[in-house]
Amino acid sequence: GDGNSIYWTEEASVYMDYLESLHKIAKDGTGQLVLLDNVKRITTKPIITDGEIYLGIMGGYDANGDQIYLLVKLPVAGGSLQTVSSYADYNSNLICGIEADATAVYWANRYDVIKISKADSTAVTLAAGVHDPFPYYSGIKGISLNAGNVFWAEAGNSPGTGNIKSVPKGGGAATSWIIDGYMSSVVRSDNDRIYWLEATGNLPTVRIASLTPSTGEI
Repeated sequence: GDGNSIYWTEEASVYMDYLESLHKIAKDGTGQLVLLDNVKRITTKPIITDGEIYLGIMGGYDANGDQIYLLVKLPVAGGSLQTVSSYADYNSNLICGIEADATAVYWANRYDVIKISKADSTAVTLAAGVHDPFPYYSGIKGISLNAGNVFWAEAGNSPGTGNIKSVPKGGGAATSWIIDGYMSSVVRSDNDRIYWLEATGNLPTVRIASLTPSTGEI
């Protein structure tokens, strides 16, 4: 949410239609509002920044029959949906994470990490071809920001092949922080540590590592 309201999504369809809705309510329990209705599968949590809501959704199909994925935004008060970025892919390459700072919005699909300027909507790819397209569960599973970097969790193809990586917000070489994880997801970071969820069997494990130095894993 933001300082005044709570936002949530609901499934509003029969099985496999993936039609969903986005809702908002004031923190005092008044003024419930449906911001989006009958949207085909909302794939990310809503990110609120500068009076706008950003989220990833699924669209229709292109001429080749590939699924279209959309990064969209709309005003927090409600209004028209605007497409910020779109692409088509045949391999369930949905938008899996969005974050924002004062000047840009950062988003990722399974393979790429992209930065979009709030001022002029210029897009810069910070990391591309992060992971092989198969199997379907591999690739980026979440992103996070600290003061200078974008972090992402990357699920591997097999035990011991997951990663936690980062790239400077201004662009540059990627850094690998944790290289031997498995099915890493839900990464979070501050200026001192990174936090992530790792599947190590039937139960997930929360792990923490220091950024200075980079070897202090718990």
